[in-house]
Amino acid sequence: LFVMIKIGLIGCGGWASSMHTPALAQLIAAKEISVAAVCDIKQELADKTAQTLSAKAYTDANRMLDNEQLDAVSILSPTHVTESLIENAIQRGLPFLTEKPPVTSAAKQKEFVTLVGSLPHVVAYNRRFAPYSDIARKWMEGHQLQSVSSAFSRHKRFDEQFSNTFVHGLDFMLSCVGPVNQIQANISDQDKVTNIALNVRGNNDCLGQLLVTPNAGAGLEHYQMRSATRYVDIAFPQFGMHDLPGFVACFENNELKELHDAKTLSIDEENMAELGGIVNEYRHLNAVVLKQETSRSTLANTIQTQEIREWLDLQESGMAACTLS
Repeated sequence: LFVMIKIGLIGCGGWASSMHTPALAQLIAAKEISVAAVCDIKQELADKTAQTLSAKAYTDANRMLDNEQLDAVSILSPTHVTESLIENAIQRGLPFLTEKPPVTSAAKQKEFVTLVGSLPHVVAYNRRFAPYSDIARKWMEGHQLQSVSSAFSRHKRFDEQFSNTFVHGLDFMLSCVGPVNQIQANISDQDKVTNIALNVRGNNDCLGQLLVTPNAGAGLEHYQMRSATRYVDIAFPQFGMHDLPGFVACFENNELKELHDAKTLSIDEENMAELGGIVNEYRHLNAVVLKQETSRSTLANTIQTQEIREWLDLQESGMAACTLS
């Protein structure tokens, strides 16, 4: 018998409306999750999301949490606001899902690891939860990883802080390789962007690599996992990318054994919320709250993602190395 949790949603802005709301609407229709209420400081955004999800609308988070009997809360706010909302949820003993990054710094995240204790929660680094990623992890089970690569390219992205985006590639690689102690980076400022080649060594001497090119000839996001006999290639689907709807290819002993895409998985090619892992984030949250699964993405096991991201943001062009404590 499937039991679904009842959640509240805090934050109804762009990312919430484009990805989280469609994901939740899909799960509500499938009777996999229930949304009791939504909250945003802008009444019109709260009302629009509430109408889509057949939920109550609030403009005050504390009022929503006081009035509603929730099993968990989904926090989709700007990071400087997220910290106080996570702290509020922890104080209430309310399980939560929070968008990345959960807090403003790695130092603050370490404080929150102590604060959260054993309270069930999920940090929404969605590459960890995408269907292609699940297939890749299952394919590599029982096989010692030799290396994991993340090739993270975009086309004409001149963001002042591109780490807001490439952190996804960093986190996926670290989730496979980590924890790590030694990191090395080769950084090149070129054509108004910063290109990065990051190398790490993780568990059982597994090598990890992240290659970031914000202004390449095509937007592509590929992940490769390698063992002595098995190999996986993931083409991750994302808005504005060349590889849509993406795929995962599984090789063994130099032969292609499995190839999956949206069609073989019976997922609509336009359903970025499911292909991108947002739907699975909420399925996982449901299972974590009900203690059917252990969270795969927590404040504790995503600290290095934040630490390395902060370190990379501080580096100048050239070679750099660091030892993590």
